[in-house]
Amino acid sequence: MAARHEGIVADANGKLINWLISTGDTILKGEVLGVYETMVNDTVQTKRIICDVEEDYLVKRIAVDQQQEFNVGQMLIEIDRLERLTISTKVAGKLANLYIKEGEIVSSGQLLGNVQPDNKSLSAKHKSIRSPSCGRIEKIIRNVGDQLPAKTPVIQLVVEECKHTTIIRGMCATCGKDLSKSK
Repeated sequence: MAARHEGIVADANGKLINWLISTGDTILKGEVLGVYETMVNDTVQTKRIICDVEEDYLVKRIAVDQQQEFNVGQMLIEIDRLERLTISTKVAGKLANLYIKEGEIVSSGQLLGNVQPDNKSLSAKHKSIRSPSCGRIEKIIRNVGDQLPAKTPVIQLVVEECKHTTIIRGMCATCGKDLSKSK
C-alpha cells in the first residue's frame, strides 16, 4: 500500500462548526483543518483544528460531520501518509522529451520522458524514463533540453493507488489490473 493509515483525533470535547478541507485534499503541518466550539469555564469558545502531523498526508475520510458533537480521543479525520518517489535519469545526456505534466496521473511502467545519451551505444531501455509506480506527477524538476549527469532527479511522483476509472474488457486501462475477477 502506498500510505500508512492514521488519523487526527479530538483533544477536547466539542461541536464541529465547519471543515476547511475535503476528502482527497493534501494536508500539511500547521494547516487549519476546521473550526469547532467547546465549553471552557461555562463559556462557549471557538477553536481551530490544526494539523500536527510531521509529513504531508492525504485526507481519506472525514469522520465527523458539520454540527456533529465529538469527544476527546474520537477520530475526526482518517489520513494516509503520502509516499513520494524521485525519478532520476539512468544515463548522462540531454533531456530530450517529457510526455507528462504536473498533476497528471500515471501508471506503473508508463513512459514519462527520454534522455538523448552522451554515449550513443546505450540500449533504448537506458534512454527512457519510466514511472516505477502508479501515482500523480507532483513536480517536474528539470526542463527539456537540460544537459544532465547520470542519476539526476527529473520528476517527483506522489504514489497513489489506482482508482480504476477507465475499465476496458474487465481491465483497468491505467494500471493494467484485471478487475474481471474482483467482487
